[in-house]
Amino acid sequence: MIIQHKKQLSLMRLRMVAILAMGLVFPLSSACSDTLTLDFKQATKIALENNHSLAATSYKVDEAKSEVKIAMMRFLPKFNAQAIYTRLDETPYMYVSGFGDVVVGDDDNYTINLSLEQPLFTGFALTNNLKIANYQKKNSELELQRSEGLSTSLAYWGLIRANEFVKVTEESIAQLESHVEDLKNLLQAGIIIENDLLRAKLALSNIQLQNVKATNGVRLANTALCNVLAIDQNTIIKPTNIEEY
Repeated sequence: MIIQHKKQLSLMRLRMVAILAMGLVFPLSSACSDTLTLDFKQATKIALENNHSLAATSYKVDEAKSEVKIAMMRFLPKFNAQAIYTRLDETPYMYVSGFGDVVVGDDDNYTINLSLEQPLFTGFALTNNLKIANYQKKNSELELQRSEGLSTSLAYWGLIRANEFVKVTEESIAQLESHVEDLKNLLQAGIIIENDLLRAKLALSNIQLQNVKATNGVRLANTALCNVLAIDQNTIIKPTNIEEY
């Protein structure tokens, strides 16, 4: 019985050392960290504005929309205008017998050409080009929705899950601490044996270790969301859509 008690005490000491070590290696935040409160829509908007990958996808959508406009404009008539001005060194003239030199022009010459083109039949080339442009636009829009929705959603709701897990472990710690105190009183009253108290303390150390892991999980999830939003990784993000989780 004494050997078993010593083993359990040694195991508890090792777990407590591990908890302290993990707490030192993985601090949750620094004193100079900023706090940012966001709902999911705000997070998505910031990601679209700051994240270079999402911004590039957004530019592809704009480019595809421009291609659609160009394809539609090809159905319209084309109006061309050209103006030419020529300045002669001498006024043009010709010699006429009995009249002498007769001016037949002007030293300033203007020429204006106007043309109007309307495509009547192009072998459905214009129609097909418009269809292709519309397909590319829709594909770009879907790609943008998937990119901004998936990456931001995974990071945002992942942070909420991590925070909720911390709350669960903290509640369990509070319950076990109260239970340990009750067992101490029962042990002093001679109602239970010391082994019962040691088992409760061991369970408490286990959940404390889980709490440290959960706290570090929040830090990692917070960093992941900061990366998606392309903001300072020291920023502490407070999600507001917890009730929807």
